[in-house]
Amino acid sequence: MSAPRRPLVQLGGPSTTSGDPEGAALLADAFALAADSPADTLTHGFHTWTARMHPAIAYRLIDALTEPGGRVLDPFCGSGTVPIEAMVAGRVGVGADLNPIARIVARVKADRRTEARIVAFEQALVEVAERSEDRVRARTPIRLDVPPSVLHAFDPHVLKELGGLQAEIAAVTSPGDREAMTVVLSSILVKVSRREADSSDRFVGKTLRKGLATELFLRKGRELATRFRALREASADGPPPTFVESDVRDLPTRLARESAFDLVLTSPPYGGTYDYLEHHNLRYAFFGVNAGPFARGELAARRHAREPDARARFDEETQGYLEVCARAIGPGGHVVLLVGDGFVGGELVRAIPHLQSLTSRLPLRLFATATESRPDTGHGPPREEHLIWLRPR
Repeated sequence: MSAPRRPLVQLGGPSTTSGDPEGAALLADAFALAADSPADTLTHGFHTWTARMHPAIAYRLIDALTEPGGRVLDPFCGSGTVPIEAMVAGRVGVGADLNPIARIVARVKADRRTEARIVAFEQALVEVAERSEDRVRARTPIRLDVPPSVLHAFDPHVLKELGGLQAEIAAVTSPGDREAMTVVLSSILVKVSRREADSSDRFVGKTLRKGLATELFLRKGRELATRFRALREASADGPPPTFVESDVRDLPTRLARESAFDLVLTSPPYGGTYDYLEHHNLRYAFFGVNAGPFARGELAARRHAREPDARARFDEETQGYLEVCARAIGPGGHVVLLVGDGFVGGELVRAIPHLQSLTSRLPLRLFATATESRPDTGHGPPREEHLIWLRPR
């Protein structure tokens, strides 16, 4: 059993910079703003997501590098931070991710609902919770078609209660409310399991009473309603973002009819650091999501980091997404990456020289960088996290 991974955390402190002085100062300012700003605003912190970009970094760079109405792409959008902040800033946001859970979570978090829709969601939420409580009290049988790995992750009474909640959610008539409640259930899934945390594969003892899953579901759903209201107020006139389930390498085809983007702002996978397939395996199985394409296509995953060809594979994958970024922007466009040093093939891969070597063969040049130290993640030597600004040659 592997040790849990502690994500690289933004701690603040002085940044070291390189490249264009004004550009580097902007990147350092984005890091500083993140250190001084809450990370859990609007809908951002509703659903846990390992290594989520700080929303202050996204907003600062979108505001500085695009005009109102400009176009912003995040090809590794995860739970949707960049597209949501694009909407808040009045820009057109497009998010893509191969992880099917990401698209569902991001779409719900970016849903700018009217007050009437929020009230209807709250009412439906209460009704689902009440029917779930009735099931628990009546010990209503439920049949769940899930693999053994999921059965072992929950106490039997918890699994039965989750199955009841899932059945009641499926009966909700509004598709938008069904999807939102599915994300609410997803947000509590690891908490009521025997798993230690999203980014850990350890199982620990938990004492969970009957009815707790329903109670948490209702509490989190009401929290989401509150966050919906905050998002509606903050994003006022910004266009709703678009989300695409896609391998980054297929994006040029998927977005062929889109205009060029003014900014590609993304946090690509840190080499050999995380394994999102593992992080979300309970969710895939429980919600019947087909994770096959993501299992085959996840880039820079930890599970691949010690394979014989790991370094060559990482180089190829990195160059592949850089080529897509270069094709996505117009002549005056920008690419900004939030990326940490990787640990691939048993060696530390420093992000800046790594990207510099790969961009030498691309129509992109390193324009400016800002770097901050990060604590030991429990996996190899101490590393750094970087904001790296690339521009067309």
